[in-house]
Amino acid sequence: AAIHREPPEPKADESMLNQIVVGGRTTFVAAAAGTLYFRINDRWNSLADNDGHYRVTVREIAKK
Repeated sequence: AAIHREPPEPKADESMLNQIVVGGRTTFVAAAAGTLYFRINDRWNSLADNDGHYRVTVREIAKK
């Protein structure tokens, strides 16, 4: 997964380069506000030939 920072911060690193490894029951704290993208074990330049379905549930959890 990766988060595309919105709005972009001019002097910040490109947030899409920070990959978040996810799997069953993974939890993480987002480092930036933005759009969350997922890809399944594929390179970014090889997405055009993909086909199929995947189910992902994203939910906010209470801070401790």
